Amino acid sequence: MVVAGGFGGWQAVVFGMTLVVTLLVVEILKVLKLMRRVEKAPVGRVENAVMLQARLKPGLSLTDLLKLTGCLGRKLDLPGPAYAWEDDAGDRVEVTLAKGRLASWQLRRAEPVRPGP
Repeated sequence: MVVAGGFGGWQAVVFGMTLVVTLLVVEILKVLKLMRRVEKAPVGRVENAVMLQARLKPGLSLTDLLKLTGCLGRKLDLPGPAYAWEDDAGDRVEVTLAKGRLASWQLRRAEPVRPGP
């Protein structure tokens, strides 16, 4: 803003401030749209936990994680922010966040049902 004011006067400062506010509004609207989408989905349910686990990578932001899962995760009783998503087969992905980013995850497979003798 200082540089813009030096080169273009007060009009450049106003233009710069308008640009910054517009970008902030766009980002807020993206997050609101995402939250509206995930609020309608069942908490902690995904279509396929194995496919979700394959798409995870360290440093993934919370909003990107919500886009992948399509819903909010179930809070786990672990130290730090930890959440889980489960599929219909019983497979479960547990993630741990650090500073709003994906720090680690683990896939827990469901025990296969074995037929009786």
